[in-house]
Amino acid sequence: MLLATLVIVSASIPGGITIDSGMAANVTPGLFAAICGPSGSGKTSSERVARDLIRGPAPLTLATGEGMLESFYGEVETSEVDARGNEVSRRIRTRTKTNALFIVGEGANFYADLNRENSKLGGIIRDFWSGTDIGTTNASAERNRNLEAGTYNGGLIIGLQTGIVGDLITDTTTGTAQRFLWASATDPTIDPNAHLYRGALFDPPTIDLTVEGKPIIDDLRITVVDDIYRELLDNKLRINRGDVQINEHDSQRPVMLLKIGATLAWMNGRLRINSEDWEHAKYLLGESNKVRDALIEAAEETAMEAVAKEGSRIAAVRAAADSRPERLRRVRTRILEMLNASTEPMSHGTLRAGISRRGNLRELFPEAIEWLLNTQPPAIVRHETPNGNKYALSLAGRRALENAA
Repeated sequence: MLLATLVIVSASIPGGITIDSGMAANVTPGLFAAICGPSGSGKTSSERVARDLIRGPAPLTLATGEGMLESFYGEVETSEVDARGNEVSRRIRTRTKTNALFIVGEGANFYADLNRENSKLGGIIRDFWSGTDIGTTNASAERNRNLEAGTYNGGLIIGLQTGIVGDLITDTTTGTAQRFLWASATDPTIDPNAHLYRGALFDPPTIDLTVEGKPIIDDLRITVVDDIYRELLDNKLRINRGDVQINEHDSQRPVMLLKIGATLAWMNGRLRINSEDWEHAKYLLGESNKVRDALIEAAEETAMEAVAKEGSRIAAVRAAADSRPERLRRVRTRILEMLNASTEPMSHGTLRAGISRRGNLRELFPEAIEWLLNTQPPAIVRHETPNGNKYALSLAGRRALENAA
């Protein structure tokens, strides 16, 4: 629930307020979080309780990438003077929001659109997290959807069943996995006697915040103290020099720390990330990474089990194929034994019924009969009767039985 709370607070920061670390392009403070657990473990409840405790933006369901952009648009009524000098009103489509909170209650639906042919969802959510220019072009210009860098902000919460987490958490090539914080819906340390809270605990700050006596509108940046800037610079230099190798899952670590730190600063009515915010951000990201690493390990074990299961299936098929000649020999021998024990020709159905079902031997009966009829010399002979074909043992067949004994 804690990460869900952070996401909601981060999404409440108005668009236009960006994080300036002094290192690179400004980024937006909005966070993404994946709440993971088995069915019925409380993934949806965690998000709903967090929304009850924090007064954030009204949640929007994320279905498609285009829908994510469209949610920032709406219709407004305007007035204008026509050629006759009369004032007329009309509705136009325009940007109506600067920030939003998106919810995906069922991860399977998210994956369905992510893997849809020509889907733009993956690219859009990655750009949205980074705060870069995003846009889609339509046949009709008035239906174009564009969000300019630095003018929007938002958060995303996804509920994922443990069994399908691997599809997202291993997607490091595109950079999608690195943009999420990870939380478990289950917690063995929950205190059953914890105090029950009712109502909102926190109202996010409003636009009238001031920084050093100036209104926020004059300085739309969340900055960092000098110690944080020097730490970021030192880490960047070590990476560029090749002194350290970064795990691909941690490629967005500096930006993630800035986003968490900015959210904590905003919660305290500040537009500067201080050392205390930074240490708390490191702790929270560390806890997220513990969940992430456990999920990666579980996904790898599941994948290995699937490979082993498929290997066993292939081995069983091969073993069955390898034993086919021996199984066919057993069926032929059984047919000869039944005919030798009978004092009169036997029907096709009676012979077939005498073949065991075990080991799928009975399915080889037609092939065995044809072999015995067509081998030279034939081991059995077929008699056509009004009641159907009947079979009897030939002299060659009797000799074959004697030799086998």
